[in-house]
Amino acid sequence: MNSNWTGIESSGAATGALTGTSDETSPWPRGRLDSELRFAHKIDVAVPPTGLGERFNAMLDWCGERLHPDFWNCHGHTDPARRDASGQPMDFTRFYFLEQADAAAFRHAWL
Repeated sequence: MNSNWTGIESSGAATGALTGTSDETSPWPRGRLDSELRFAHKIDVAVPPTGLGERFNAMLDWCGERLHPDFWNCHGHTDPARRDASGQPMDFTRFYFLEQADAAAFRHAWL
């Protein structure tokens, strides 16, 4: 576990690909909106100023090797409500999971 990373898991009512097409009526890409609605288990991984680098690729590989594509997804977002030490809004990569056990295994492996 890297102590510089924070992970926040939330549950709520919430498919899309890693990239989505924009919906003109929504501020979110279509894939992200679908994921927010479809997947109940969400884990935010804080993105440091230098980015996640190869760790992000490893996280994607981990999910791809262990989970059916319909059971997970991820999207990036900035959360203006959460601020870093300098007061700037924080960037996150949000991982979405259909099953709580998959979310727990991801958290154990990466956070």
